[in-house]
Amino acid sequence: MSSAEYPQSINFSQAIKTVQQAASSMSLQLEWVDLSQALGRVLASSIVAPISIPEFDCSRMDGYAINFDHFNSINHGRMKLSSPVFAGINQSGCEQAELVATMATPVMTGALIPAGTDTVVMKEHAAVEGGELKIDQPVIKRQNIRQAGSDIKKGQVVLKKNHALSAGDLGLIASLGLAQIEVYSKPKVALLMTGDELVAPGQPCSKGQVYDSNSMMLSKLLEQMGCQVYLHNILLDDETLIDSQFKRFHDDDFDLVVTVGGVSMGDKDWLPFALASNGKVLFHKTHIKPGFPLLVGKLGQALFFGLPGNPVSAFTTLFQFVYPAVLCINQLSKQVPLVWRAELLQDYSKKHMKREFVRGHYNMTAAGGIEVVVCGGQQSSRVQSIAEANCLIVFNESQQDVKQGERVSIQPFSQLSYLGA
Repeated sequence: MSSAEYPQSINFSQAIKTVQQAASSMSLQLEWVDLSQALGRVLASSIVAPISIPEFDCSRMDGYAINFDHFNSINHGRMKLSSPVFAGINQSGCEQAELVATMATPVMTGALIPAGTDTVVMKEHAAVEGGELKIDQPVIKRQNIRQAGSDIKKGQVVLKKNHALSAGDLGLIASLGLAQIEVYSKPKVALLMTGDELVAPGQPCSKGQVYDSNSMMLSKLLEQMGCQVYLHNILLDDETLIDSQFKRFHDDDFDLVVTVGGVSMGDKDWLPFALASNGKVLFHKTHIKPGFPLLVGKLGQALFFGLPGNPVSAFTTLFQFVYPAVLCINQLSKQVPLVWRAELLQDYSKKHMKREFVRGHYNMTAAGGIEVVVCGGQQSSRVQSIAEANCLIVFNESQQDVKQGERVSIQPFSQLSYLGA
Protein backbone atom coordinates (compact mmCIF):
# COMPACT_ATOMS: atom_id res chain seq x y z
CA MET A 1 0.00 0.00 0.00
CA SER A 2 1.42 3.39 -0.96
CA SER A 3 1.27 6.35 1.41
CA ALA A 4 -1.23 8.01 -0.93
CA GLU A 5 -3.82 5.37 -0.05
CA TYR A 6 -4.27 6.41 3.59
CA PRO A 7 -4.56 9.77 5.40
CA GLN A 8 -1.33 11.53 6.29
CA SER A 9 -0.65 14.61 8.39
CA ILE A 10 -4.21 14.96 9.69
CA ASN A 11 -5.06 17.40 12.47
CA PHE A 12 -5.48 16.41 16.10
CA SER A 13 -9.29 16.52 16.09
CA GLN A 14 -9.49 14.25 13.05
CA ALA A 15 -6.92 11.88 14.56
CA ILE A 16 -8.65 11.50 17.93
CA LYS A 17 -12.04 11.06 16.24
CA THR A 18 -10.59 8.27 14.09
CA VAL A 19 -9.14 6.52 17.15
CA GLN A 20 -12.35 6.78 19.16
CA GLN A 21 -14.50 5.50 16.31
CA ALA A 22 -12.23 2.49 15.82
CA ALA A 23 -12.06 1.74 19.56
CA SER A 24 -15.82 2.16 20.12
CA SER A 25 -16.53 -0.74 17.78
CA MET A 26 -14.44 -3.12 19.91
CA SER A 27 -15.67 -5.19 22.86
CA LEU A 28 -14.06 -6.96 25.79
CA GLN A 29 -14.79 -10.35 27.34
CA LEU A 30 -16.64 -10.48 30.67
CA GLU A 31 -15.39 -12.05 33.88
CA TRP A 32 -16.31 -12.38 37.55
CA VAL A 33 -13.77 -11.08 40.06
CA ASP A 34 -13.53 -10.96 43.82
CA LEU A 35 -14.48 -7.60 45.25
CA SER A 36 -10.97 -7.21 46.68
CA GLN A 37 -9.58 -7.27 43.13
CA ALA A 38 -12.14 -4.94 41.55
CA LEU A 39 -10.70 -1.48 42.25
CA GLY A 40 -10.58 0.46 38.99
CA ARG A 41 -12.38 -2.26 37.03
CA VAL A 42 -15.43 -1.42 34.90
CA LEU A 43 -18.82 -2.92 35.68
CA ALA A 44 -20.19 -5.15 32.92
CA SER A 45 -23.63 -5.31 34.54
CA SER A 46 -25.52 -3.04 36.91
CA ILE A 47 -25.46 -3.74 40.64
CA VAL A 48 -28.99 -4.35 41.96
CA ALA A 49 -29.40 -4.38 45.74
CA PRO A 50 -30.32 -7.90 46.96
CA ILE A 51 -31.23 -6.46 50.38
CA SER A 52 -32.37 -3.18 51.88
CA ILE A 53 -29.96 -1.02 53.87
CA PRO A 54 -30.52 -0.96 56.70
CA GLU A 55 -32.45 -4.22 56.73
CA PHE A 56 -34.16 -3.26 59.98
CA ASP A 57 -34.96 -0.15 61.98
CA CYS A 58 -31.83 0.70 63.95
CA SER A 59 -30.50 3.40 66.21
CA ARG A 60 -28.49 6.28 64.79
CA MET A 61 -26.61 6.71 68.07
CA ASP A 62 -26.05 5.48 71.60
CA GLY A 63 -29.16 6.24 73.66
CA TYR A 64 -32.46 4.89 74.92
CA ALA A 65 -35.31 3.42 72.88
CA ILE A 66 -38.75 4.39 74.15
CA ASN A 67 -42.38 4.23 73.07
CA PHE A 68 -43.29 7.84 72.30
CA ASP A 69 -47.02 7.51 73.05
CA HIS A 70 -46.32 5.86 76.43
CA PHE A 71 -43.81 8.61 77.25
CA ASN A 72 -46.51 11.21 76.57
CA SER A 73 -49.12 9.28 78.58
CA ILE A 74 -46.99 9.50 81.72
CA ASN A 75 -46.43 13.24 81.20
CA HIS A 76 -42.78 12.77 80.35
CA GLY A 77 -42.14 11.09 83.66
CA ARG A 78 -39.45 8.62 84.56
CA MET A 79 -39.24 5.18 82.93
CA LYS A 80 -37.75 1.94 84.18
CA LEU A 81 -34.80 0.49 82.25
CA SER A 82 -34.82 -2.85 80.45
CA SER A 83 -31.81 -4.90 79.33
CA PRO A 84 -29.57 -3.13 76.78
CA VAL A 85 -29.46 -3.98 73.07
CA PHE A 86 -26.05 -4.00 71.37
CA ALA A 87 -25.27 -3.70 67.67
CA GLY A 88 -25.07 -7.08 65.95
CA ILE A 89 -27.11 -8.92 68.59
CA ASN A 90 -30.70 -9.96 67.89
CA GLN A 91 -31.93 -10.39 71.45
CA SER A 92 -35.17 -12.24 71.99
CA GLY A 93 -36.36 -9.43 74.22
CA CYS A 94 -36.47 -7.18 71.17
CA GLU A 95 -39.48 -9.12 69.96
CA GLN A 96 -41.39 -8.92 73.27
CA ALA A 97 -43.22 -5.66 72.69
CA GLU A 98 -45.33 -5.90 75.83
CA LEU A 99 -42.25 -5.97 78.04
CA VAL A 100 -40.47 -2.98 76.51
CA ALA A 101 -43.24 -0.60 75.43
CA THR A 102 -43.46 0.84 78.95
CA MET A 103 -39.71 0.81 79.57
CA ALA A 104 -36.60 2.57 78.28
CA THR A 105 -34.16 0.21 76.55
CA PRO A 106 -30.48 1.18 76.32
CA VAL A 107 -29.41 0.84 72.65
CA MET A 108 -26.06 1.26 70.95
CA THR A 109 -25.35 2.84 67.56
CA GLY A 110 -26.57 0.49 64.82
CA ALA A 111 -28.53 -1.71 67.23
CA LEU A 112 -31.91 -3.18 66.33
CA ILE A 113 -34.80 -1.08 67.62
CA PRO A 114 -36.78 -3.23 70.10
CA ALA A 115 -40.33 -4.06 69.09
CA GLY A 116 -42.77 -1.80 70.85
CA THR A 117 -40.45 1.22 70.79
CA ASP A 118 -40.34 3.89 68.08
CA THR A 119 -38.07 6.70 69.29
CA VAL A 120 -34.48 7.02 70.48
CA VAL A 121 -33.31 9.62 73.01
CA MET A 122 -29.61 10.32 72.76
CA LYS A 123 -27.61 9.41 75.85
CA GLU A 124 -26.51 13.01 76.42
CA HIS A 125 -30.14 14.15 76.76
CA ALA A 126 -31.05 11.77 79.58
CA ALA A 127 -29.88 10.69 83.01
CA VAL A 128 -30.27 7.47 84.99
CA GLU A 129 -31.28 7.89 88.61
CA GLY A 130 -32.20 4.99 90.86
CA GLY A 131 -32.54 2.58 87.95
CA GLU A 132 -34.94 4.89 86.13
CA LEU A 133 -34.47 7.12 83.10
CA LYS A 134 -35.08 10.85 83.33
CA ILE A 135 -35.25 12.70 79.97
CA ASP A 136 -34.09 16.32 80.02
CA GLN A 137 -34.84 17.44 76.44
CA PRO A 138 -37.94 17.66 74.20
CA VAL A 139 -38.63 14.45 72.28
CA ILE A 140 -39.93 14.05 68.69
CA LYS A 141 -41.56 10.80 67.61
CA ARG A 142 -39.25 8.50 65.58
CA GLN A 143 -36.21 10.71 66.19
CA ASN A 144 -32.73 9.19 65.85
CA ILE A 145 -33.92 6.07 64.03
CA ARG A 146 -32.63 4.81 60.70
CA GLN A 147 -35.65 3.23 59.10
CA ALA A 148 -35.35 -0.04 57.17
CA GLY A 149 -34.56 0.75 53.52
CA SER A 150 -33.95 4.44 54.19
CA ASP A 151 -30.50 4.27 52.55
CA ILE A 152 -31.07 1.61 49.86
CA LYS A 153 -34.18 -0.37 49.02
CA LYS A 154 -34.08 -4.00 47.91
CA GLY A 155 -34.20 -4.15 44.09
CA GLN A 156 -32.75 -0.66 43.67
CA VAL A 157 -30.02 -0.15 41.02
CA VAL A 158 -27.14 1.25 43.05
CA LEU A 159 -24.41 1.28 40.36
CA LYS A 160 -24.98 1.22 36.61
CA LYS A 161 -22.97 -0.86 34.15
CA ASN A 162 -20.02 0.77 32.34
CA HIS A 163 -18.88 2.45 35.56
CA ALA A 164 -15.26 2.43 36.76
CA LEU A 165 -15.20 1.32 40.37
CA SER A 166 -13.75 3.48 43.14
CA ALA A 167 -12.95 2.43 46.70
CA GLY A 168 -16.24 4.00 47.80
CA ASP A 169 -18.12 1.92 45.23
CA LEU A 170 -16.52 -1.26 46.55
CA GLY A 171 -17.57 -0.35 50.09
CA LEU A 172 -21.12 0.13 48.87
CA ILE A 173 -21.13 -3.24 47.09
CA ALA A 174 -19.68 -4.96 50.16
CA SER A 175 -22.46 -3.49 52.32
CA LEU A 176 -24.91 -5.40 50.11
CA GLY A 177 -23.20 -8.70 50.95
CA LEU A 178 -21.80 -9.27 47.45
CA ALA A 179 -18.38 -10.92 47.26
CA GLN A 180 -17.96 -11.09 43.46
CA ILE A 181 -19.03 -8.85 40.60
CA GLU A 182 -19.07 -9.04 36.80
CA VAL A 183 -16.62 -6.73 35.05
CA TYR A 184 -15.02 -6.29 31.66
CA SER A 185 -11.75 -8.13 31.21
CA LYS A 186 -8.68 -5.95 31.18
CA PRO A 187 -7.67 -4.89 27.66
CA LYS A 188 -4.79 -7.10 26.49
CA VAL A 189 -1.95 -4.97 25.15
CA ALA A 190 1.13 -6.15 23.27
CA LEU A 191 4.00 -3.70 23.84
CA LEU A 192 7.04 -3.85 21.57
CA MET A 193 10.14 -1.67 21.35
CA THR A 194 12.10 -1.48 18.08
CA GLY A 195 15.61 -0.21 17.46
CA ASP A 196 19.14 -1.51 16.91
CA GLU A 197 20.40 1.00 19.48
CA LEU A 198 18.28 -0.23 22.41
CA VAL A 199 19.72 -2.19 25.34
CA ALA A 200 17.74 -3.55 28.28
CA PRO A 201 18.66 -2.03 31.68
CA GLY A 202 21.20 -4.17 33.52
CA GLN A 203 22.96 -5.23 30.31
CA PRO A 204 26.27 -3.82 29.00
CA CYS A 205 25.71 -0.71 26.88
CA SER A 206 28.24 0.02 24.11
CA LYS A 207 29.03 3.39 22.60
CA GLY A 208 26.22 4.35 20.25
CA GLN A 209 23.64 2.37 22.20
CA VAL A 210 21.11 3.64 24.77
CA TYR A 211 19.19 2.01 27.58
CA ASP A 212 15.54 1.30 26.85
CA SER A 213 13.48 3.55 29.15
CA ASN A 214 10.24 3.36 27.17
CA SER A 215 9.47 -0.25 28.11
CA MET A 216 9.39 0.54 31.80
CA MET A 217 7.58 3.88 31.46
CA LEU A 218 4.92 2.83 28.96
CA SER A 219 4.17 -0.60 30.46
CA LYS A 220 3.51 1.02 33.84
CA LEU A 221 1.37 3.74 32.28
CA LEU A 222 -0.67 1.08 30.51
CA GLU A 223 -1.07 -0.83 33.77
CA GLN A 224 -2.24 2.40 35.41
CA MET A 225 -4.86 2.62 32.66
CA GLY A 226 -6.13 -0.82 33.65
CA CYS A 227 -4.51 -2.85 30.86
CA GLN A 228 -2.94 -6.32 30.94
CA VAL A 229 0.46 -5.70 29.36
CA TYR A 230 2.45 -8.31 27.44
CA LEU A 231 5.94 -6.88 26.99
CA HIS A 232 7.88 -8.33 24.05
CA ASN A 233 11.63 -8.45 23.57
CA ILE A 234 13.28 -5.54 21.78
CA LEU A 235 13.05 -6.04 18.03
CA LEU A 236 15.91 -5.03 15.73
CA ASP A 237 15.33 -2.66 12.80
CA ASP A 238 15.14 -5.52 10.32
CA GLU A 239 12.40 -5.51 7.67
CA THR A 240 11.96 -9.29 7.65
CA LEU A 241 11.89 -9.61 11.45
CA ILE A 242 9.36 -6.79 11.74
CA ASP A 243 7.10 -8.22 9.04
CA SER A 244 7.19 -11.65 10.70
CA GLN A 245 6.27 -10.15 14.06
CA PHE A 246 3.37 -8.21 12.54
CA LYS A 247 2.07 -11.43 10.98
CA ARG A 248 2.07 -13.02 14.45
CA PHE A 249 0.29 -9.98 15.92
CA HIS A 250 -2.33 -10.30 13.17
CA ASP A 251 -3.22 -13.80 14.36
CA ASP A 252 -3.05 -13.09 18.11
CA ASP A 253 -5.95 -12.05 20.33
CA PHE A 254 -4.62 -8.73 21.64
CA ASP A 255 -6.98 -5.77 21.93
CA LEU A 256 -4.19 -3.25 21.37
CA VAL A 257 -0.76 -3.52 19.80
CA VAL A 258 1.57 -0.68 20.80
CA THR A 259 4.99 -0.39 19.20
CA VAL A 260 7.63 2.26 19.84
CA GLY A 261 10.07 3.52 17.22
CA GLY A 262 10.47 2.94 13.49
CA VAL A 263 7.56 5.13 12.32
CA SER A 264 9.31 8.23 10.98
CA MET A 265 11.27 8.82 7.75
CA GLY A 266 14.50 6.95 8.46
CA ASP A 267 15.96 4.32 6.17
CA LYS A 268 15.13 1.63 8.74
CA ASP A 269 11.66 2.85 9.71
CA TRP A 270 9.83 -0.25 8.43
CA LEU A 271 6.72 -0.22 10.59
CA PRO A 272 4.37 1.76 8.28
CA PHE A 273 5.13 -0.74 5.49
CA ALA A 274 4.64 -3.74 7.79
CA LEU A 275 1.29 -2.40 8.99
CA ALA A 276 0.13 -1.69 5.43
CA SER A 277 1.13 -5.20 4.36
CA ASN A 278 -0.43 -7.08 7.28
CA GLY A 279 -3.27 -4.84 8.40
CA LYS A 280 -4.79 -1.46 7.66
CA VAL A 281 -3.34 2.03 8.14
CA LEU A 282 -5.93 4.50 9.47
CA PHE A 283 -3.55 7.45 9.41
CA HIS A 284 0.16 8.25 9.58
CA LYS A 285 1.37 11.53 11.07
CA THR A 286 -0.76 14.08 12.86
CA HIS A 287 -0.26 17.80 13.46
CA ILE A 288 0.93 17.67 17.06
CA LYS A 289 4.19 18.34 18.86
CA PRO A 290 5.75 16.16 20.10
CA GLY A 291 4.53 12.98 18.39
CA PHE A 292 4.11 14.02 14.76
CA PRO A 293 5.03 10.59 13.21
CA LEU A 294 2.28 8.69 15.09
CA LEU A 295 1.01 5.66 13.14
CA VAL A 296 -2.49 4.25 13.81
CA GLY A 297 -4.25 1.31 12.18
CA LYS A 298 -5.81 -2.11 12.55
CA LEU A 299 -3.79 -5.31 12.83
CA GLY A 300 -5.97 -8.40 12.95
CA GLN A 301 -8.55 -7.76 15.68
CA ALA A 302 -6.27 -5.28 17.45
CA LEU A 303 -6.14 -1.51 17.25
CA PHE A 304 -2.54 -0.62 16.40
CA PHE A 305 -0.53 2.35 17.67
CA GLY A 306 2.99 2.99 16.36
CA LEU A 307 4.45 5.57 18.74
CA PRO A 308 7.56 7.64 17.98
CA GLY A 309 10.72 6.44 19.70
CA ASN A 310 11.68 9.56 21.64
CA PRO A 311 10.48 9.08 25.23
CA VAL A 312 8.53 12.33 25.48
CA SER A 313 6.86 11.71 22.11
CA ALA A 314 5.97 8.17 23.17
CA PHE A 315 4.60 9.37 26.51
CA THR A 316 2.56 12.16 24.90
CA THR A 317 1.00 10.03 22.15
CA LEU A 318 0.17 7.29 24.64
CA PHE A 319 -1.61 9.87 26.81
CA GLN A 320 -3.43 11.60 23.93
CA PHE A 321 -4.44 8.59 21.82
CA VAL A 322 -4.00 5.25 23.58
CA TYR A 323 -5.67 6.45 26.79
CA PRO A 324 -8.88 7.60 25.01
CA ALA A 325 -8.88 4.29 23.12
CA VAL A 326 -8.69 2.36 26.40
CA LEU A 327 -11.61 4.40 27.75
CA CYS A 328 -13.69 3.59 24.66
CA ILE A 329 -12.86 -0.13 24.77
CA ASN A 330 -13.95 -0.13 28.42
CA GLN A 331 -17.29 1.43 27.39
CA LEU A 332 -16.25 4.73 29.00
CA SER A 333 -16.40 6.83 25.84
CA LYS A 334 -18.24 9.63 27.68
CA GLN A 335 -15.35 9.90 30.14
CA VAL A 336 -12.97 12.12 28.16
CA PRO A 337 -9.45 12.88 29.41
CA LEU A 338 -9.63 15.40 32.22
CA VAL A 339 -8.74 19.02 31.44
CA TRP A 340 -8.31 21.79 34.02
CA ARG A 341 -7.70 25.50 33.60
CA ALA A 342 -4.62 27.01 35.23
CA GLU A 343 -2.74 30.31 35.37
CA LEU A 344 0.54 30.19 33.45
CA LEU A 345 3.36 31.66 35.54
CA GLN A 346 5.67 32.52 32.64
CA ASP A 347 5.61 33.56 28.99
CA TYR A 348 5.57 30.77 26.40
CA SER A 349 6.03 31.10 22.67
CA LYS A 350 5.43 28.56 19.91
CA LYS A 351 6.26 29.24 16.27
CA HIS A 352 4.07 26.67 14.50
CA MET A 353 0.40 25.86 13.89
CA LYS A 354 0.40 22.41 15.50
CA ARG A 355 -1.26 21.49 18.75
CA GLU A 356 1.54 21.35 21.31
CA PHE A 357 1.71 19.38 24.55
CA VAL A 358 4.24 20.84 26.97
CA ARG A 359 5.40 19.18 30.18
CA GLY A 360 4.37 21.25 33.15
CA HIS A 361 4.08 21.22 36.91
CA TYR A 362 0.95 22.59 38.57
CA ASN A 363 0.21 23.54 42.16
CA MET A 364 -3.01 24.36 43.96
CA THR A 365 -3.03 27.85 45.50
CA ALA A 366 -4.28 28.74 48.98
CA ALA A 367 -7.20 30.50 47.32
CA GLY A 368 -8.25 27.31 45.50
CA GLY A 369 -6.83 28.19 42.08
CA ILE A 370 -4.30 26.33 39.96
CA GLU A 371 -0.91 27.64 38.82
CA VAL A 372 1.36 25.94 36.31
CA VAL A 373 4.96 26.33 35.13
CA VAL A 374 6.78 24.80 32.16
CA CYS A 375 9.30 22.11 33.12
CA GLY A 376 12.84 22.76 31.88
CA GLY A 377 13.87 21.89 28.35
CA GLN A 378 11.13 20.60 26.08
CA GLN A 379 13.22 18.42 23.75
CA SER A 380 11.35 15.20 22.96
CA SER A 381 14.30 13.07 24.09
CA ARG A 382 14.53 14.64 27.55
CA VAL A 383 13.26 11.95 29.92
CA GLN A 384 13.95 14.04 33.04
CA SER A 385 11.27 16.54 32.05
CA ILE A 386 8.65 13.77 32.31
CA ALA A 387 9.79 12.92 35.83
CA GLU A 388 9.66 16.62 36.80
CA ALA A 389 6.16 17.12 35.37
CA ASN A 390 2.74 16.28 36.78
CA CYS A 391 0.69 17.50 33.81
CA LEU A 392 0.71 18.41 30.15
CA ILE A 393 0.01 22.02 29.21
CA VAL A 394 -2.06 22.10 26.02
CA PHE A 395 -1.52 24.91 23.50
CA ASN A 396 -3.98 24.65 20.64
CA GLU A 397 -3.15 25.23 17.00
CA SER A 398 -3.91 28.96 16.98
CA GLN A 399 -2.08 29.87 20.20
CA GLN A 400 1.30 31.47 19.54
CA ASP A 401 2.66 33.86 22.18
CA VAL A 402 1.07 33.12 25.55
CA LYS A 403 1.81 35.65 28.28
CA GLN A 404 2.40 35.16 31.97
CA GLY A 405 -0.90 35.32 33.85
CA GLU A 406 -3.00 33.93 31.00
CA ARG A 407 -5.13 30.86 31.66
CA VAL A 408 -4.21 27.67 29.84
CA SER A 409 -5.53 24.11 29.64
CA ILE A 410 -3.69 21.37 31.52
CA GLN A 411 -4.13 17.59 31.67
CA PRO A 412 -3.10 16.14 35.08
CA PHE A 413 -1.19 12.87 34.99
CA SER A 414 -3.06 11.64 38.08
CA GLN A 415 -6.11 10.75 35.99
CA LEU A 416 -4.18 7.88 34.40
CA SER A 417 -4.18 6.01 37.71
CA TYR A 418 -7.94 5.69 38.03
CA LEU A 419 -8.68 2.69 35.83
CA GLY A 420 -5.69 0.74 37.01
CA ALA A 421 -5.92 1.70 40.66
